[in-house]
Amino acid sequence: MPRRGTEEGDRLDLLATLVEHYEQHAFPLGDADPVETIRIHMDMTGRAQSDLAALFGSASRASEVLNRRRALTMEMAYRLNSEWGIPAEALIRPHELQVPKRRA
Repeated sequence: MPRRGTEEGDRLDLLATLVEHYEQHAFPLGDADPVETIRIHMDMTGRAQSDLAALFGSASRASEVLNRRRALTMEMAYRLNSEWGIPAEALIRPHELQVPKRRA
C-alpha cells in the first residue's frame, strides 16, 4: 500500500475518490429505507444473510431485521456503517416494521 503524501499515495486517494463518486451516482441508494439499503448493499457486495448474522451476533436477529420484525438498533447501524461502509444517514431513517398477525 502506498504511503500518504507520496505520488503513489496521492494517486490512490484520487482513484478512491473517483470510484466513490461513481458508485454514488451509478448506484444511488436514494430513498431506500434501512432494510432495503442493507439488502441492496448485500447484493452489491456479494454478502449473504449469514454475513449479517455474524455482524449482528445472531442469525435470528439478522433474520428479524431483514423480515422487518425487529428495528435496527444504534449498535447495529454503527456496525453496518463502520464495518460495511453503509452510510449512517441511510440506516437511521424511519422504516415500517411488520406487525405480527394475532391468532384467533
